[in-house]
Parts: sequence; C-alpha cells; structure tokens
Amino acid sequence: MVMADISAGTGLFTLHFEQAVGVDGKVFAVEIAKNFLEHIKARASKASVSNVQANLCTEKCVELPESSINLALNRIPGESSDFVMGHVRPGQEICEAEVIEAGFEKISEMKDVMKENYFVKFRRK
Repeated sequence: MVMADISAGTGLFTLHFEQAVGVDGKVFAVEIAKNFLEHIKARASKASVSNVQANLCTEKCVELPESSINLALNRIPGESSDFVMGHVRPGQEICEAEVIEAGFEKISEMKDVMKENYFVKFRRK
C-alpha cells in the first residue's frame, strides 16, 4: 500500500503509517513547510526508515506523482482543532478533487477512525 499523509506537519502520524504499510509500502509525507519536511526526514533517518518520502506541496496542489497512492490522510475543516487547521493545507474537498483528477475514483470514506482526520479510499480508474 502507498499512502499520503497530507499536511503531515511534524510527522506525528507519518512513522505510524510507515509501520502500517510495511516494508513493501510507502508513505508520502506531504507538507507545505520545508522545515517540517526536514524534521520528518530526520525522524525517519533516526528510526532507520527508508519508505517515507518527504514531498513539498503548494497551497493548491499536493504535488504527488500521478496514480501514486492508495490511501490519503488529511484534516477536516470545521471538525479539526484550531491548531491543526492553522497548520493544514489543502482541505478534504481539494485533496479529493486532485486525486480524482489524477485518475482515481472515490470508493468509500471511513468515518470516525480518528478524531481530527479522515480516510478516503480510492481506486485507479
């Protein structure tokens, strides 16, 4: 499995996701702040993790390779804390639109998995 931790911040969940996808999987840590990506890379290196890739994004695009993910994590406007939302870009609607535009179709959304996050499952068209 290949997943994206969109708006990864300091990578709080990134290394947990790395364990979940296993050695054959990959985690894209997607973030707009270069210093957060450097922090994530340092944490991954310290943990001897090789399947986490830091990915610099823009305000309007997650900059993921086409057809590259099976699962994405992002935060929910209106439900996530002010702190989380103050450090997060883009929102679920934009994230889903970009994944669909990249050639995927939305299969399902897993609700109530985490308090301030959501999981959406996509399938390559």
